[in-house]
Amino acid sequence: LVRESTQDEYSVLENQFCPGVVEFLKIMTKSKSYTFAEYAFDFAMKNNRELVTTIHKAKFFKLGYGLVRQIAEDWSRLLWYCG
Repeated sequence: LVRESTQDEYSVLENQFCPGVVEFLKIMTKSKSYTFAEYAFDFAMKNNRELVTTIHKAKFFKLGYGLVRQIAEDWSRLLWYCG
């Protein structure tokens, strides 16, 4: 199990505008997502794993987690072609 924790729930910025109103802000970048995917796929190859499963919330957060999903798909295609 490999978990990315620099862009997800553990790095949320919070702001309280007034009592009872709180805003959460997550920053997700392509470069951090790419670095994590590279690590996960490298770990899988070094440990003779045939499958990498990406768990994401792209159904609800289409842009942020969609980026994570797309990068993971790109990595899997790259490794399949280079196989």
